[in-house]
Amino acid sequence: YTEEMWESLRKIYTEFAEKDEKKGSSVYNDEHVHFPIESYRTDSHGRSIRATRDIAQGELVFKDTRNTVVFTDAHSYRGYLYAIKEDTTFNDPGAACDLLKYSWAQKRVGTEEYVVMLNLDDGALMIDDDEDMNVKCDAVCDAYYATEDIKKGEEIVCNENHLIESGSWKKVPNAVKLLP
Repeated sequence: YTEEMWESLRKIYTEFAEKDEKKGSSVYNDEHVHFPIESYRTDSHGRSIRATRDIAQGELVFKDTRNTVVFTDAHSYRGYLYAIKEDTTFNDPGAACDLLKYSWAQKRVGTEEYVVMLNLDDGALMIDDDEDMNVKCDAVCDAYYATEDIKKGEEIVCNENHLIESGSWKKVPNAVKLLP
């Protein structure tokens, strides 16, 4: 995705959130930072991200920003996906499907509430792989650090499996019709 595409998806989200009757959508935080990553298309698995410069072991690679959105209700999450499809200015018919792939359900930090999380920036494109990971998230997984030196152009790979609890999608309020 280009930065313009992400901006369009964020604009659609902002407009949707303002009208969201369920009030089940919110912005994770309002910090905006530039990270040493960019999106690109791979031959093996489609979209991904890579380093735009050399990154030292232990260096911050990505942090959840104002572009990370939270849906506390499955109806709101579905509503946003429909809003993308219905928006006549956004011209990518596969975007809603992509965002389904990039979303995850988890327990909101510090609560027992299950939510749907979605990064509306290049952070969504991080590939999840136990074997080849070169970044690791902190305890609450809102910041990712290099586990080794990463060269410019190298793919960014993480492992978030410890965050994903089996059956977590079903625990999001009103998720009965979210997934089969």
